[in-house]
Amino acid sequence: DPNNYRAGNPDLKPQVTDSYELGWQYRKGPASYLATAYYRESRDGVTDVVSDLGGGVFLNTRENLAKSRNGGLELVANGKLTPKLSYNISGNAFWNEIDASDLGFAGKRSGTTLSGRASLSWQATPKDFFQLNGFTSGRRLMPQGYREPISLLNLGYRRKVSDRLNFVVTANDVLNAFKDVTVIDTPWLRERAERRANVRAVFFGFTYSFGGGKARPEQFDFGGGAVGG
Repeated sequence: DPNNYRAGNPDLKPQVTDSYELGWQYRKGPASYLATAYYRESRDGVTDVVSDLGGGVFLNTRENLAKSRNGGLELVANGKLTPKLSYNISGNAFWNEIDASDLGFAGKRSGTTLSGRASLSWQATPKDFFQLNGFTSGRRLMPQGYREPISLLNLGYRRKVSDRLNFVVTANDVLNAFKDVTVIDTPWLRERAERRANVRAVFFGFTYSFGGGKARPEQFDFGGGAVGG
């Protein structure tokens, strides 16, 4: 629109990250549990930056951070509640610190974020499969402010027509909750921009498996195309 412009940056450098992780895994029958503690240091991370061009006109572009670091704990659990009802849950709690002194911002900024993803799958009959899939992410730090929490809920159904052919129905953002809010809070610029995308929709389709040989175990995730990841 006339008040908001976006420009690329051909001078961006690739981000370089040193990562240290310590993991633990436990399996028993259909259940599995995973815990990973991590610490990462990065330089030249790519971030969004907003500039005031005057007259109420803003320019959005990408720049490299001087450096950043983060650490946290990720937990994953998979298993069955009943022979026909299974679950998959993952959560991530982490601390993040960014240094944008190379962009003219004084000092370092830090904060904590919680995010998670969960799905509940029900094999109602040998041919009928249902899934409830949800995603949420807490407040995310930016050099000039932050992005508010985001969440999404999807539903899915699959009907097995044959060993190769499946009929699939997917409902995206069933609660109509998706929105992306960015808050800029600096001494020279204060802005709150809310973006709502019409991602609430129902899709109908078919999947067909080609080729011969032994069939692979069936795996399906209706949340793979969720908006806002």
